[in-house]
Amino acid sequence: MMSLATFDVTSSTPFFSKENYEALGITARFEGEKLVGLQVTIEHDEDTEYEKLVAEANRKIVRLLQLIEFGTGVPLQIGPARIGPLESESLAAICVCSVKANATLTIPIPLPPPEMVAKLRDEELRQLAWYNSAAKSSLDVEKIRSFYQVLELEKQLTGGSYLPPPEMTYLRHAVSHPQLGDESVKEYLRANNLHSDHIDLSNTSHVDFIKARVEPLRQEARRVIEKRLPKWW
Repeated sequence: MMSLATFDVTSSTPFFSKENYEALGITARFEGEKLVGLQVTIEHDEDTEYEKLVAEANRKIVRLLQLIEFGTGVPLQIGPARIGPLESESLAAICVCSVKANATLTIPIPLPPPEMVAKLRDEELRQLAWYNSAAKSSLDVEKIRSFYQVLELEKQLTGGSYLPPPEMTYLRHAVSHPQLGDESVKEYLRANNLHSDHIDLSNTSHVDFIKARVEPLRQEARRVIEKRLPKWW
């Protein structure tokens, strides 16, 4: 049997292109320049648990959402889907989803083309997810860890032909693995006049040191991703 999963989109982000994602099984609904909803059809057995239906609905739209978030720079929050019969949106829907943007864009931008969504590799999706997770985080330590994951995965994907800048590796180790006592990390911290061989988050100068290094790491993570993806925004 077939069911319809509906995602209501609440966002002030205007898009000047209205892409057709029907070939991907996704219907995008617009009001003017605003994307107001996404719908996907799900083929399943009659006794399929609703958690599996929701998981399949989210799987179908995750590539599109991650690309939109990366292109706009606007964090999106998504909950479970509204599932109903294919013929209509049932009032007895299982649960409701809202996609809400936490920032406002006033300049219209294009949506990612369907071909890009379809061809997005799992590894590239992981890089986008790490980047977007870091961008949404309010914690500098979490930003560093997640942005660095983009670089670490790129190193793996290229067989080591890409290497993260050493200072970014030391920074990541300093906030994630202080117990390792890496001498290179200790030297890095001392060279930056922290007067310590480990990060102390109760020390204001250490906190300021970390905060100042988030943006260069973000820029490197974005540069890595943009080398893999053609720019559409």
